[in-house]
Amino acid sequence: MAKTKEELSEEQIQKKIQLKEDYTKVFSTVEGKRVMADLDHQCFIKFSTIPFDGNTTKMAYNEGRRSVRLYMSAIQNLDIKELKKQPEPIIDEVEE
Repeated sequence: MAKTKEELSEEQIQKKIQLKEDYTKVFSTVEGKRVMADLDHQCFIKFSTIPFDGNTTKMAYNEGRRSVRLYMSAIQNLDIKELKKQPEPIIDEVEE
């Protein structure tokens, strides 16, 4: 079970802050922006994950791709000021 933000240790909060800074550094470059635009397309951010033939297995696969890109957005949009205030988990721990 994921800890709530109220239960996050200072070390865990610092890891999330560092991760956000890392994502910002990597994806704020011209090259990083191009990669993110490609990922938006490849990971179904701007269009449906439902294939034309209605194949539910492919749809599940597409949703998995989409969830990775949404995770990346969640990291980039992480509000550091609100990190300790929210009762719900924002993101799970990242395994290193």
